[in-house]
Amino acid sequence: MFTINSKEDGYADAEADGKVQEECLQKFSSRDYIMEPTVFNTLKTYFQAGGSPEHVIQLLSENYSAVAQTVNLLAEWLIQMGQ
Repeated sequence: MFTINSKEDGYADAEADGKVQEECLQKFSSRDYIMEPTVFNTLKTYFQAGGSPEHVIQLLSENYSAVAQTVNLLAEWLIQMGQ
């Protein structure tokens, strides 16, 4: 038996996609989320829900503070200085 999708089904899908996008955007807004192991899965989910690449790039870059990388660099300098 075949069913025809109604306008209401399309609205429900758009609403679900909007909720998925919002959840992903919250993650992208957290500090250094780009360094998280789950970032690629979250990006995939966001884009499948129709998310905007420009918005993701803006959020990830604005919230990148490189805390872990800075600590690693300082530790490497201390090792090289013999500390």
